[in-house]
Amino acid sequence: MNRNIIYSCYSCPIDKQPKFLDLHIDLIKTYANKCKCDYKIMDIKKSYIPPVFTVYEAYKEFVNSTYDNMLYIDWDVLISLKSDNIFNEYNDSDFVAYRWRDSFFKEHVKIHTLDDFNNHVTQKKLDGKCNILLPDFITDICKDTVDIDFLEFYVNEAISGGVMMFNRHTMSKFLDSNASWEKIYNNICNSNNLKILKAGGVLSHFAINYLLYKNKINITNLDKKWNTNSVTGKMSDNEFFYNFNCGGDELANGVPFTEKNNAALKYVINNKPYFFNSKEKFTNFIKKYNAIDIIKSKRN
Repeated sequence: MNRNIIYSCYSCPIDKQPKFLDLHIDLIKTYANKCKCDYKIMDIKKSYIPPVFTVYEAYKEFVNSTYDNMLYIDWDVLISLKSDNIFNEYNDSDFVAYRWRDSFFKEHVKIHTLDDFNNHVTQKKLDGKCNILLPDFITDICKDTVDIDFLEFYVNEAISGGVMMFNRHTMSKFLDSNASWEKIYNNICNSNNLKILKAGGVLSHFAINYLLYKNKINITNLDKKWNTNSVTGKMSDNEFFYNFNCGGDELANGVPFTEKNNAALKYVINNKPYFFNSKEKFTNFIKKYNAIDIIKSKRN
């Protein structure tokens, strides 16, 4: 039996699915074959609010499996055909993910007070205005006190959840410790804090990083090539995973995936050899779009 498995999860009616979903699935299958590992695409029928918490289904299945490592990939990630085997690169790690701060700043930021935290996360240059809700999340959802050390950890070490690799021991900590994924999600479901509930997908981001901190999980920082999100210019041979950051808030808010669909179209057309190994597969992708969208993507 294979030691490794790749999971991707989503919960979305067929008529509302983003146009790049089929390509995402096909690329995962191709990549799993390249890595000589298993894969599972989970179309979750249970309604999770916010939808990003569908990942819980993969967590539960993996922890009860006999696999050593699980690579989780969000449904809005496209894998380059030129990607290296991520399991070979991070084989002995407890947990691997991209450090959020590395897209914005390099120096360690000291946090001494709650005001320090609020002032830092509300800077215009940072992408994450909802981070100011983290202290409320800690008290109202985690039922914990606000720890300044955790706020400093979050500012400097918080990870992005779009691409994550767990070993099974780490996943057990996530699910079975006093601070667990299930407890946090149940508290979200039972919460009356509308400010928190309207925050959407960032709640999953809060939960993951809170559990990493509380359970003292050793984090290995994922190289940017496994979680790139720049659509400027041509993709390079050392950019492996492209993340569209379309976590499901569009679906929860009733907003179509138009912006992300068009971004995917432009990026894929400009980098066709990285995503298609046959003309037929490219045709199947492109026919989901109308002629005007295709013309615009080629012009930009």
